[in-house]
Order: sequence, then structure tokens, then C-alpha cells
Amino acid sequence: MTGARPDGALIVPADVVAVGGGALVDPECLWCAKHFRPRQDGGKRQRFCAEPCRRLFAKAALAWVVQAVASGRLAREQLWNASPATRRSPTEAKGATGVVE
Repeated sequence: MTGARPDGALIVPADVVAVGGGALVDPECLWCAKHFRPRQDGGKRQRFCAEPCRRLFAKAALAWVVQAVASGRLAREQLWNASPATRRSPTEAKGATGVVE
């Protein structure tokens, strides 16, 4: 919700961005580039206008990573050193047989 604090400072949701001369606009979807109204119920910053755009982005990103690894532009060690919040370590991914799930 946009508004003003008692001291007069403008309150703006984190997902609303200022452009050009300071005009406030809704964020742009990372996949389709359309502006969208972000959810107002909290949680992480919304980057996609809808679930289909999030899925298409993830599918394209995975295809890009697979191709980059296959071509040698990206090493698996670089993936292992990526953000731990988004993936399991190679040892955690192995089952009781030692085979990656």
C-alpha cells in the first residue's frame, strides 16, 4: 500500500519501482516483460507476473545451464558453489547406493 508516514515520508511497497523522473510503476515480469501488480500478502519479492512465466523462465534457465555445462562454459563446480539455499550439495544428492537421485 502506498501512502505517507506521519513524518511525511512516502511509504512504497518494495516491489514498486521508481523510473525516470521518479514516477512509480509496477515491476516488470522477468519472462514476458509486462508490468504487473505484485501480491500484497508478503513473502519474497515477486519477479514474475504469473506462475506460467515463472515456469517458462525456469525451463529456459535449466536448458541454458545444461547447454553451458555441455559446451564447457560452465563447470559443475561452479554450480556446487552457487547459493546453498537453492540446491543440495553433491553428497546430499546421493542416495544409499551412491547414485545421484
